[in-house]
Amino acid sequence: MLRLPNASRLSLLVCLFLASVLLLTGACGGGAPDGGDAGGGDADGGDAGDGGDAGDGDGGDVADGDFTRFEIHSAPADWIDDYRAGVALMMTRDTTDPTSWQYQANIHGVPGDFSSCPAETAPNQVAWSTCQHGQFFFLAWHRMYLYYFERIVRDAVAEATNGARTDWSLPYWDYEQFHALPEPFRVPADSSNSLFVSERAGNCNNGDNNCVSAATGSATDALDTVPVCSCPSGEPSCDGCLPNLFPSQTFFGGLVPGATHFGSATGELESQPHNVVHNAIGAGGWMSDPNCAARDPIFWLHHANIDRLWQVWLNQGGGRVDPIQSATWKDEVFTFFDVENGMTVERQMTGCEILNMATQLDYTYEGVPVDNVVLCGGPQPATASVASVTAARELASNDTDVGLGGGRSNLSVKVPVSATASSVGEDEEYLVVVDDLELLAQGAFYQVYLNLPEGTEPDPEGPHFLGNLALFGHVPEQMEGHGGVRYSRTYDISDNVRELSGRGEWTGDVDLTFVRGNPAPATASAQPDTFIRVGKVAVTHRR
Repeated sequence: MLRLPNASRLSLLVCLFLASVLLLTGACGGGAPDGGDAGGGDADGGDAGDGGDAGDGDGGDVADGDFTRFEIHSAPADWIDDYRAGVALMMTRDTTDPTSWQYQANIHGVPGDFSSCPAETAPNQVAWSTCQHGQFFFLAWHRMYLYYFERIVRDAVAEATNGARTDWSLPYWDYEQFHALPEPFRVPADSSNSLFVSERAGNCNNGDNNCVSAATGSATDALDTVPVCSCPSGEPSCDGCLPNLFPSQTFFGGLVPGATHFGSATGELESQPHNVVHNAIGAGGWMSDPNCAARDPIFWLHHANIDRLWQVWLNQGGGRVDPIQSATWKDEVFTFFDVENGMTVERQMTGCEILNMATQLDYTYEGVPVDNVVLCGGPQPATASVASVTAARELASNDTDVGLGGGRSNLSVKVPVSATASSVGEDEEYLVVVDDLELLAQGAFYQVYLNLPEGTEPDPEGPHFLGNLALFGHVPEQMEGHGGVRYSRTYDISDNVRELSGRGEWTGDVDLTFVRGNPAPATASAQPDTFIRVGKVAVTHRR
């Protein structure tokens, strides 16, 4: 963490004192990197605190950040060439240099003997393998990660272009609109292109328009999800999160007591589209392996899109707020590296310092306003009360042991009709819970269908489609004897039950069909028999 020299701190204190006496704002300069006003926090690595003044509590009048992150298809023509040049330069640096491509990738995960990319041979370094997944730090950590990565690449671009480009910013890929892998990442398909990686799905590197289909990249369910975070199972209350919810019923995921490399409390946005897109592009290659994913240059555009969707979600209002009522989420400190005045500096950051991307981090997304932002330390937003979330009742379950491989798999649960009302109210919730999930091999995701009639072709645009199932994590061999993480995924079937009950046709039959959603790599000599093992399927009801 960068500290001011004593003389500078004294000058700053005097300046702040005079400003408070004279009621002058802005007399002391300073602020975020590259001239931006830090507003709610010192984004250039100052002491982690509460994020500063919260303004008027609703985001106030937010000026655009200094840097605009463009959708890649509308980025300036030379933007990608500059990215290519910056990446190529970073790739020439020693692995132990925090500004090198390998070092930055290793912050997300360090490959070993069972990874899809070559094992790392350098000794472990500061901040390696610290990515946050499967819990409510996921979004905040990755925003910090992208922010410092972008600054390092911007510096590399400036060096590679002899100072001709100093305003570079990280593009994002809106795959819900553009389904083919962007051309600069696949052409030319050789070592002259630092953005090309051969270890991707063939349909992606071939430029097929189904690399990430509309259903694969859809964020609709995530954007419709209002609850912020969930308490651990069975806890009646917790640190600013809600009890009686599955993690995938929340936007951020489940509360954890502190930094957790890979947890099992995955939120909805992380489940879909994040996890699904990783597997669609990786298909057993780098992007589907957490220890290799950040080596692929498309990783950063994928995560920029996830970061953009966080703000899109927040802009909708309607009770959507960041987890700033959780002291754990606000106070956890994460470590990264920055470049300032030609020097590499270790930085530390908390959630309070990254809430407003425009005023705290000096960037915005093309076409996305920064609204509904509430900073730490000010009036807190109204959220759902603990008492408002009643416990769900399990109506039926099927303890099973079914492996999902390359074909179709079916699981059934019979719900006693007597357990449901003849008419289902609008406020009633029926969930299918696919539980005790274990990741055995990386690279596949599955489309999940409800009561798909025999002989009917699976159609993710059809009425039987519930959603996708994808896990992004370590397989048992990568856990070094610690055992695999067990996950759960929920699908809301309330409308299905309501419609059938209204016609007097609800029989209690819940038949799930799992169909692999991405093709097996054409170059793969053999595919695993099982990618995901399902341990239990249940149906729950909540009034």
